[in-house]
Amino acid sequence: MNTTVLLVVLVIYFAVMLGIGWVGSKKVGGDFNKMITANKGTTVLMFMGAAIGAHIGNGFVVGGAADGAANGISGIWYGIVCALSYVFILLFINKPVFKKGFISVSDFLRDRYNNSVTAALFIIVACIGLIGNAGVQLMAGKALFEALGLNGTSGVIILTLVVLAYSTLSGLWGAYMTSAVQIGIITIGLIITTIYLLCGGAVDLINVEYAAGNLPETYFTAFPGGVAPILAMLVSITMAVIADQCTVQRINSSKDYQTTIKGWIFSILLMLPLAVMPAFIGMYGAAKYGITENAVFFTVAMNTLPAVLGAVMMAAVLAAIMSTIDSFMVAISTMCLHDVYQGMINPKADSKKLAKWEHLVSFIVAACALLVALVATNIIGTLCSLTAFIGSACFVPFVGGLYWKRGTAQGAIAASFVGVIAYILHWVGVIQLPLGEAGGALCSLVAYIIISLCTKQKEVA
Repeated sequence: MNTTVLLVVLVIYFAVMLGIGWVGSKKVGGDFNKMITANKGTTVLMFMGAAIGAHIGNGFVVGGAADGAANGISGIWYGIVCALSYVFILLFINKPVFKKGFISVSDFLRDRYNNSVTAALFIIVACIGLIGNAGVQLMAGKALFEALGLNGTSGVIILTLVVLAYSTLSGLWGAYMTSAVQIGIITIGLIITTIYLLCGGAVDLINVEYAAGNLPETYFTAFPGGVAPILAMLVSITMAVIADQCTVQRINSSKDYQTTIKGWIFSILLMLPLAVMPAFIGMYGAAKYGITENAVFFTVAMNTLPAVLGAVMMAAVLAAIMSTIDSFMVAISTMCLHDVYQGMINPKADSKKLAKWEHLVSFIVAACALLVALVATNIIGTLCSLTAFIGSACFVPFVGGLYWKRGTAQGAIAASFVGVIAYILHWVGVIQLPLGEAGGALCSLVAYIIISLCTKQKEVA
């Protein structure tokens, strides 16, 4: 691929994204409350863009291709699990969350348990998880620049600066609108890319390399490690997205309840077939170029696809990643400024001033995410660890608060502490939990039930 073509496409694409952000800035008018709710105007397409965009950038596409390149057909499971996690949200969480109407999880926890400690614990864990996730998303910039033969660190820094530039313009509305545009382009691009590779003999090439022993023996095995790791990943990701600030914010920024129903259903139906395509692209990249790392997707796009198609695909993936990070920044700003500052410290805080403070929060988040991006190496592995960490601490207090009336504040606090400690001990190898990393939530559930039952009578008195 001509590097000039790629750079021109990237510049044009990023300019369009900034343009959307500028339009959004006119809609929210620098009003913090409008910035974190999209002015209650999220449409089905915007909802889909945010829901699919939360996964389809770095983890779903770049990470899925890398996983497919390294492990073969089993690389499809991360994308499929992401789609299936939304089925559980639709069936069990969407309606009660919409009825409660809280724009943040911590608002709900503070109201449900009549206690700020539970809300504070969630905010701490959620901020750590979202910053880590943003850092993993930024790794795509590093992979792209390395595929170009350039300095990966420079790529991460440039991507961070572009995100920071348009994330301060339009808040949630801009993030959702840019996501909707990008998901449409990525979807069309993945389909065209898959057809192009199939017509170009990709399957035959993979089979030849496999027969020659250049690819692992389990390359065409759907469950090389058995079903258990897939189930553990499903449990971890489902718990994390259910107790996710972005999920709650997405639901309660929608125009109406029907918008959320349609948004989840259409997102699931689109994500399931799309999950197969990045893995296939990665398998082709491993067979053709011998690459099994994060840069495999960009290598295929640069060296196999027609110049313009490859450039558009790379730009769309990077832009989707940036809008995902933008959503994370809005979520963190919501928790830090709306929940902590406005909710606990200064209830009369001016919305215009909060919008200015949001810029500072975004800068700090971007700086921390940049550090993560420079340290982390494996996309899918890091994402799974982060989701397990969030699920271990946040899932039980949140879902227990929604469905179990006997749950107490003491039980919720104990659940968060026990879940995190159990997960960390498992992660460092001190103990082995059932369901692997997802076992932290099981320990959290036990603590929640026991402590709640022991403290219920005291709470009532």
